[in-house]
Amino acid sequence: NDREIPECPCLQLDMLNGKVKEKCALKDASFPFSVAGAAGRVDVAKGEASRIEDKKSILNMIAGVGMDASVDPPATHEAYDRLNEHIHRRFAVGAIYEEASNMEAERVSYLCSKFPWAVKELT
Repeated sequence: NDREIPECPCLQLDMLNGKVKEKCALKDASFPFSVAGAAGRVDVAKGEASRIEDKKSILNMIAGVGMDASVDPPATHEAYDRLNEHIHRRFAVGAIYEEASNMEAERVSYLCSKFPWAVKELT
C-alpha cells in the first residue's frame, strides 16, 4: 500500500516479552521509523535538558550518585552505557530499518552485529 498516512500521535508499549503493542490515533498508522532510528543513536550523557541543573540531576541519578545538581555528574559511567544499551536494544528493529532506508551502512552494520536477533525480525 503506497497510500501516505498522515502524522498522528502513536504510542508503542514494550510488553516485556519481546513484543510491542502499538496504539495510533489513525487506522493503519504505525510508530515512526525515524523515531526508532533516533533512539538507536541515543547517548544519555550527551542528552540535553532545558536547564543545566536538570541535566546534572538526571545524570547523577542514573549514575547512582544522588540528585545534587551542584555536583558535576561523571563524564562516563557504566550506568549510562547500560541505559544506552537498553534503549538501543528496545528500538533495534526499527533503527536498523531506518538506517538502511537512509543508506547508513556503517550504522546498519553496527546495529546488526550488536543485535543479530533484530535482523530476524526484519526478514
